[in-house]
This record gives sequence, C-alpha cells and structure tokens, in this order.
Amino acid sequence: MKTLYLGTDPSRYPNQVNLVHFPLIQIQSMPLSQEVLQEFASFTHVLVTSPNTAHILKHSIAQKKVLAIGEGTAATLKSYGVPMEAVAARELQEGMIELLENMMLEGAYLFYPRSSMARPLLREYLEGRRLKCYVYDLYETKFVRPAEAVDFNEVGEIVFTSPSTVHAFAELYGNMPKHVKCTCIGPVTASALRARKGITSAS
Repeated sequence: MKTLYLGTDPSRYPNQVNLVHFPLIQIQSMPLSQEVLQEFASFTHVLVTSPNTAHILKHSIAQKKVLAIGEGTAATLKSYGVPMEAVAARELQEGMIELLENMMLEGAYLFYPRSSMARPLLREYLEGRRLKCYVYDLYETKFVRPAEAVDFNEVGEIVFTSPSTVHAFAELYGNMPKHVKCTCIGPVTASALRARKGITSAS
C-alpha cells in the first residue's frame, strides 16, 4: 500500500517505503517590504519558525543571532551553512516561547518572519513581554490540485504535515476512506485534523 505525503518536503519523513509525494499545498514567498529592508540592519535576532522561512531567508540572516524552532528547521539552516544561536526543543510556537523565556533580551530587536496563516500565539507573547519586534508575513500557503488522480484503494496511509494540508485535503476530497491511516506531523496538525468532520486520525 502507498503512503501519500501531502507536504512540500518528503525527505523529512523517516519512513520512505512506498512513499509517494502528493503535495496539496505550495509555498509562495512575498518580497520583503521597503520598510523591512530599511530595518533589517537593526535586527539583532531572527526567529526562524519553519523550514520555509529558512529556505527563503537563507542568504540574508547568517550575520544575525538565529533562533530556530525544532530539528527540522535547524537541519535546513545547517544545510545552508547558517549558524544558530539556539534551537527550540519543541517544533511549535510554544517551543520558541519556552526558548525566549530563558533568554536575556534587553536591547534586542527581534525579526519574526512567518506564514500569513500562522497562529497568533508567538506574536502575542512578544508583544505581551514588550520585546522590540517586527512581525512580518513572509509567505503564504496556497492549495493545489494534483495533476494525477489518486486511487485511495491503493493508499494505506496519508501524512498531513500542517493544518494547511488538512484543509486542502478536505476541500479537494472530502471524507477520508475508513481504511486509511492518518499520520500527523505535530500536535497543531493533529488538532486541525480532529476538527474536520469526516477526517479522523488513526495515529
């Protein structure tokens, strides 16, 4: 039976047996605004909260104090030779908050580039702690319809990598076949899956 990987980077999934890359989303980066470019030299820290951010800003942030979220993002930064000040243990906004809680940030100016669909938790934390920060929507996630049809009778597992993949699947295919195992990357994705009627997680 096949395993469908709905995200953008299947190399991150450890079980590659019968893995089929079946992306339902694509990442569209947005150019840095003139205001961000003017401020960029003043940023002391960059919060890199996804591999997507790492891919987009890889050539711009090597001279900053880079804080990464989780091992997946850290691995992407390492592949580009970007040094990191610290890595959050949990690959969640909550993990970045835990990391920041233990840091002395007096006089710091944090740049937080993010998805346009990001949860507001980290932004609210930065503002609540009164840290000087610049929050910027760096990329957006768009749903894409695969060029090829899929026979779900041949599929044993579907890997959802983000809430966006959950929403895209629901929009394109509706209910999940009962025999298919749903695997979620991270608790936020799992929560999005549980919230979708007709799609349930077997993982």
